[in-house]
Amino acid sequence: MQILQRHETFKRIDNRNQFHRVKFTIEQDGNYYIGYLKARRETPSDLSQLQDVQQVQTTGRGPKLQPHWTITLPTNESHVKKPAIDDFANPKLESQIEHEIQVWEIIKQHPHPALAVYHGCVESEGRVSGLVFERYEETLSQRVNPGRLCKRNFIASGRPLVQSWMRRWLKSIESALVHLHSLGLVHNDITPANIMLSDKNEAVIIDCDSACRVGESLVDKKRTCGWADRDVTHAAPSNDLKSLDELETWLFGSANELAWEGKTQIALHHVYSLKETHPDTSIFWVQANNIEQLYESYASIAQRCNIPGSSDIGSNPLDLVPWWLENKAKSPWLMVVDSADNMESFFQTDQGKRMAGLTDADDVRRDDIAAYMPKCSHGAILFTTTNPRSKLFVGASIIPVDGLNKNEANQMIRNSLHYSDPHEDVDDLSWWLSNFPSAITLATSFIRTNSISIKEYIELLDGARFSLVNLRDSPGAPDLTRGLGRPLEVMVPCLVLLQQLEREDKRTNDLVQFSSLFHHQGIQQVFLSQYQTAESLDPSSLDASLTKLKMNSALLERNDGRLEMHRLLQLLIQKLHLQKGGIPRAAEKAMSVFWWSYPYGQPITHSTLATYLLNAFSIFRCSGTFSLEPSPQKLAVIQTLMVYFESRGRWKDLAMRYAQDVVKSVERLGEEHLETLDLMSKLSFVYMHQHRWEDAERLQSYLRKTKCMILGDNDISTVMSRECHIFIDLKKRSQDTPPLLRVEALTGKERAASPMMEVQQPWTGFPWSALKNDILASREKNVPQPNLPQLVDSIWNRIPIFGPPVAEGQARVRWTCPCGQQLFDDFSSSSPESLQALLQNLQNHNLSSGQGQHTGSSSSQDSTSRPNLKWPWPTFMPGNNFNEFLRRKKEEGTALPMHTLPRIPEPVANTTPYLLMCIDRGRHFTGLYQHVLQNVEDDTQLFQFLRDNVSRHRGISSWLTFRSVNAISLTRFEADNSQYAEVHRHKEVCGKDCICIPPPERVQNDEYDCSPSPTVKPTQVPVIGTNRLTHYFLKPHAFHGPQRTILNQLPKRARGPLSTTQDSMQLGWGIHIQEGWHWRSIYFVIVVVFLIGGLAFGIAWSIKEKDIQSAFAISATWIAISPLLFGWIAVRDLQ
Repeated sequence: MQILQRHETFKRIDNRNQFHRVKFTIEQDGNYYIGYLKARRETPSDLSQLQDVQQVQTTGRGPKLQPHWTITLPTNESHVKKPAIDDFANPKLESQIEHEIQVWEIIKQHPHPALAVYHGCVESEGRVSGLVFERYEETLSQRVNPGRLCKRNFIASGRPLVQSWMRRWLKSIESALVHLHSLGLVHNDITPANIMLSDKNEAVIIDCDSACRVGESLVDKKRTCGWADRDVTHAAPSNDLKSLDELETWLFGSANELAWEGKTQIALHHVYSLKETHPDTSIFWVQANNIEQLYESYASIAQRCNIPGSSDIGSNPLDLVPWWLENKAKSPWLMVVDSADNMESFFQTDQGKRMAGLTDADDVRRDDIAAYMPKCSHGAILFTTTNPRSKLFVGASIIPVDGLNKNEANQMIRNSLHYSDPHEDVDDLSWWLSNFPSAITLATSFIRTNSISIKEYIELLDGARFSLVNLRDSPGAPDLTRGLGRPLEVMVPCLVLLQQLEREDKRTNDLVQFSSLFHHQGIQQVFLSQYQTAESLDPSSLDASLTKLKMNSALLERNDGRLEMHRLLQLLIQKLHLQKGGIPRAAEKAMSVFWWSYPYGQPITHSTLATYLLNAFSIFRCSGTFSLEPSPQKLAVIQTLMVYFESRGRWKDLAMRYAQDVVKSVERLGEEHLETLDLMSKLSFVYMHQHRWEDAERLQSYLRKTKCMILGDNDISTVMSRECHIFIDLKKRSQDTPPLLRVEALTGKERAASPMMEVQQPWTGFPWSALKNDILASREKNVPQPNLPQLVDSIWNRIPIFGPPVAEGQARVRWTCPCGQQLFDDFSSSSPESLQALLQNLQNHNLSSGQGQHTGSSSSQDSTSRPNLKWPWPTFMPGNNFNEFLRRKKEEGTALPMHTLPRIPEPVANTTPYLLMCIDRGRHFTGLYQHVLQNVEDDTQLFQFLRDNVSRHRGISSWLTFRSVNAISLTRFEADNSQYAEVHRHKEVCGKDCICIPPPERVQNDEYDCSPSPTVKPTQVPVIGTNRLTHYFLKPHAFHGPQRTILNQLPKRARGPLSTTQDSMQLGWGIHIQEGWHWRSIYFVIVVVFLIGGLAFGIAWSIKEKDIQSAFAISATWIAISPLLFGWIAVRDLQ
């Protein structure tokens, strides 16, 4: 059996495309079949596994040959169009081919240069088996869009392969359509894929299977989704003309893209009016220009509203905010999603998938941005967009916003200038600016700031227009403004301002060029302050430049202090800067300012981090596009973002992990191996985030000297370590009030004044002292602190006693833990052989883990001062997408990853699953707690994670306690809106079939993650024994080597937290942590403290005081307290 084709099918349900099933085209024994599978990721090995299988008859198909049809034979210069295998399953295939032949026969009699050359039909057994055409080189889509980007992404890419001379193709296509319409035919499917390019570089229309006569129905015609208007149901010449206009906009842009200018202002007016009439309504403003801004807006909402879970490590605002608005926000709310022009493509890119936590490229939500928009009866969403045909707005009420007319534009000019120019001058200015509001704003701000007349400004426009045409058509550089679709009338006012700054104010011109490299909606004041120090500017001069730019509407200051720059102005500045070759130097300066402004050692919220990421990636785009040479500052920023993405704020855990990795790398590869140095470099940046300047300085001092000997003094990695050493030294000296310093400002005298530059540290070899604290802390973290129940259990377990009786239908499996303790669990099994295999697996796994320590050779350059720091515990194993990226970089060569200027991944959001924990809170209540499994990569970390969360939620970490965890088991439960969990206990509901793990369909649709997935029936029930889970919870240090067995088998929710509603309970799978009174400890206290203690006191008192009556009276009172303890416990247990 051979699979010829596989593709997924979707159904439209509730205005959303949802996955239906997978369609397979199969060839077996010379026959063809079509079948389906519900499972999205399974591949059939036999036809019997498919559903709705039908055999496809390919012989004797095709319309019968008609006498008036042209018959021909194919040649090497021709192309034969034949039906695909799937087409043969269509019972209307013959009529469709016959219809297309009739159309091409008409065209053959009335040819046109821009219509494909049709030669005739291929005859086989009296039927038509194919249509013969002239062979053409490639389609228009292949020529200008080889990456196969969607329409919006192609426009946003800047159309780098589109040339101005290609407009002649549109003229020839239009001529062919007019000719086709004169024959009474309409093509109905004009797309870039249906336009071929000949060897003479001429455009030719092909594919007339959708063509029909004017007025005929289009219901059964196949038209390209995204290019055809589905509301049009009959053929008309206007269909083709609209498609041609769409094609022109796709290729070259159009002023029509500005038809909805002013939409944001209308939305603001509506918001303020709503707040006045309904003050209890909450308003949320979301920017949706790109995925980064959507993430930043959601993170800001989560922070300002104190949404529960927003401060948790690894929480994803894209999931958390919609869930909170739907389930927890009780008051009415309105969300305004501004500039929702390209939201459909957000999660079609790797960056968007990583930010949304979509680890699988086939995730059902990848094309559905609506999944991240909250939906409930007490909330509403208002979108502003220039793309009303987006599927996001299907079924929504659309309010079109017309552009300004002449009178409105004139009134806007007069209101902005506050004085009356001649009426004809105002008319001329609005005509020059084509009534565009953004152009009018820039123009009136310039006129008002420079106190010139409208006539004088129009003269400046006339001169700048000629310069802009030359700039736009300049060869050798991409047109950065083309993707916006803005006409010249909007760009000319920008150029007028920039030309004036270049002529008259170099300081302000340099400032606006510097600012253009940051994100246009997130320029932070700290960047400008650092720029001021780096350029040795007077604070008053910087303020004057900023004021001038604000008065000219080039910069806008937000309420939070950040600055915004008009996107068009930003791109135009970059274009001018690129022409002069100044982008690389400016990008390097911006990178240095970003590095020195980064808040090392300070807690960073989601919204603050998102702002820094926006600016970092904006600089990286400029630097990566226009500069090939790396810089030390750029490599430092790369390392900074790398460790932040990896830690997600858990610096202590990451420091311990990297310290362990350094020790292992030293033992395996040596102290001076490049991989060891790379780990040390990352660890130093972790220390910088922790404000541990001393330890970071020790590491960078060692790196600087070692790299200088191995790689050379001029290697970019060596230079980065040298700059980092200076940076750390200055930060350390400044302590809590760091001045804004710059590397370039360090003169020879300043270097001499630095204690680290003048008095070099003695060469002490490998800096073990910097790592020692983290390694010891890691050991202490994995060894839990004992409490009274554990102390009693340790004594009790040493007494050989019989265990509880084995239940009927179950068998007991005993094995020895690596810690030496004997364990057992009871299982129901399908066969004795499966229990033997389970026992063998447990014993072998424990032996292998106990002997799995690495014993590689140590470094040949081992320092005599090196302490004994062998690490017997499991390491933290990188497992998310970003760490995979780091590992790939290590495998690419022997050089450090930072030498090759690694690609920076886009912001990473939650790529880890949620663990659903049901924790007992008293006798009659079990609470549901949902936590992200962030930085949990093996079983040791899993149980340490469980201990931390149980202690946090229950507060039983004190030594003297009578409550403890009695049992841990996998479970199914139902949760309500108050986070109460009704646990379905394994012993009560499970028989031979265990329901404590999610069913196969829940795993296959990526709702839950557990490996191996339960696609087959488990051989034993339960899948993981309760005693085994409980033992490792009490002793997470019992693992002597890294293993992921329990972590893999544990059900984890892969689609964010479990959402609950007020109307019904939600079914879920997770782990049940049963707590109760630790009766062994209670008996121990009663017997030892009260009984034995009371008797010992009575005997001792009677011997010393010679008063046996008083002695045992006191003892009896002491012993009588024990029933009171039992009574107190009984009352607490009932509560």
